[in-house]
Amino acid sequence: DATISPSPDGLLAIVADITSRKSTELEQAAHHEYLQQLVDQIPAFLWVIDRDLIVRRIEGGRPMLQALDRDRLVGLHMADVTAMGSSPEDLELSVAMHRRVLAGASARYRATWKGITLEARIRPLRDRDGHIVGILGVGIDVTEQTRIEDELRASEERFRAVVEGGTDLIAILDARTAEDLAA
Repeated sequence: DATISPSPDGLLAIVADITSRKSTELEQAAHHEYLQQLVDQIPAFLWVIDRDLIVRRIEGGRPMLQALDRDRLVGLHMADVTAMGSSPEDLELSVAMHRRVLAGASARYRATWKGITLEARIRPLRDRDGHIVGILGVGIDVTEQTRIEDELRASEERFRAVVEGGTDLIAILDARTAEDLAA
């Protein structure tokens, strides 16, 4: 690093070896990039909302966040974000849950936003003195799991309707009982 400035005798040049500092900066940048790659690939995302319910930061799960327009969300009020892609019921639930968390509770809820079903867990974000300064949340994409649960529920309902509506005797046997009867 060199600094040149005028002096009464001409020019004053100060040269300092910053090789070690630059090496440390490069190592830190590489480490930060590596951590960001890890965070981007987790199948979940984190968000921070301040006490005014303004989204301040969203990190993680890049493919999911791109589908949710992540970059448009930072700086918006949480209710506006929720209203962009949720039903009025989900909006009401989400706002109520976030307000409870600002009062000190933790919450867990499931909501569908822009066609993606999220399992959300939120808790108070506290400063070093323990004061609640916002909300920390994590969202996991459970769209596929929810679809499978819905299909299973529908199948169970069909089976129950067949059993309850029929006049024939229906028995369900475990494998050992079935073998004993067959013998």
